[in-house]
Amino acid sequence: MRIQQMIIGMMLLLSFGVSQAGEARHFMGIYNDSYSDSEMSGNSYQYGYDFSNLISMEINYSSPDVTGTTASAITMDSLSSVMLRFNNRYESINAYFMIGAAHIMYSTLSPVADVAETGLSYGVGIELYGSKNTAISFTWSSSEFETGSQVESLDTTRIGLIHHFDFGQKVSRY
Repeated sequence: MRIQQMIIGMMLLLSFGVSQAGEARHFMGIYNDSYSDSEMSGNSYQYGYDFSNLISMEINYSSPDVTGTTASAITMDSLSSVMLRFNNRYESINAYFMIGAAHIMYSTLSPVADVAETGLSYGVGIELYGSKNTAISFTWSSSEFETGSQVESLDTTRIGLIHHFDFGQKVSRY
């Protein structure tokens, strides 16, 4: 909870330096996650950069909480992804498709092991803007990991806030 408050504070602080005349290329998001495994839930954080109106890159990180019967056998460390995003922007709506790589780290108690897997991740989303720089975002993504001879998938549904900001421009007196 403390990290989430710190990130919200940083987003607000950085948003004061946004030049309304320029285009906000950096974006940051905070989401509440639901997973296809009903014993998992949590929050995720996103940082991204718009290369153009059509293409963006984003990095997502979450540390899901595991409850129920699986909690005694598995401890989730992190789920992260790097995604290339293809945007279709309208006046106050951005619909997008994303594809990239996902990385999951977890620990098992029986047998005792630390496991790290990398796989394909893809998804779709929509951002509904209430102001020029802030939107409510709905995202669905699926991450597929190859475990032995099987391909396991983990679907994630995220609802959250996203804010676009830009760092101040360097100004020289001379």
